[in-house]
Amino acid sequence: MKRAKFLNMSAMVVAVTAVSACTIFDPHNGVRVENNIVQQTVDPYAGFGEEGVATLDGQKAEKLLNEYRKEKASAPTERLLLDVSD
Repeated sequence: MKRAKFLNMSAMVVAVTAVSACTIFDPHNGVRVENNIVQQTVDPYAGFGEEGVATLDGQKAEKLLNEYRKEKASAPTERLLLDVSD
């Protein structure tokens, strides 16, 4: 009887130790929240401005893309082929 209790107690100690070792602990827990708090403290209305997003408008982007597609290679084709074959 004493041996059975000892084995049960030992099994429980091992089980509790194993479960406690498997807990998920993230050392960076909460860092993102802290960063957001700091950014909002610096300028709490940063996202509410009337400024537009700095992007190319459609016509300008299309013009640049067409110019890129029309560009020709500056090196002669024969030289490029010789350089590749070496």
